[in-house]
Amino acid sequence: MPSCILLTGDNILKDRAKFGQAIENAFLKHIYGLYYSQIPNFYYWRSPTDEKEVDIICQYGSQSLAFEIKYSSNKIALSDIKGMINLLKKEQVSKAYLITGNEQDIGYMETTNTQPKIFRLPAHIACFVSGKQQL
Repeated sequence: MPSCILLTGDNILKDRAKFGQAIENAFLKHIYGLYYSQIPNFYYWRSPTDEKEVDIICQYGSQSLAFEIKYSSNKIALSDIKGMINLLKKEQVSKAYLITGNEQDIGYMETTNTQPKIFRLPAHIACFVSGKQQL
């Protein structure tokens, strides 16, 4: 997370869009640190047909990891992650993750014939686990 975000005070907490962007940046920083030694390639994916996207794709070696960040305490429905569903149907992905704001959100999502299954994880746990792995 850029240090300039801290200078905004509590304004970032009041603006859900900006707060979501800050969570995405913080998570990307953790993932980058985790896979840095493997010279990863990071990008986002956008469907050419409906403009739905996936926030972070991390490729290293033969592995391809997909991360969708939906920082909400509400239950995330399949209709909220159409980009991820499209990606999993069209591309070969090793693992897929949905990073949420709900601390109860741990486990695989019920999806329709997608491989791999999408694993849900709260952002604070995802950042903690990826940070611990860096040590």
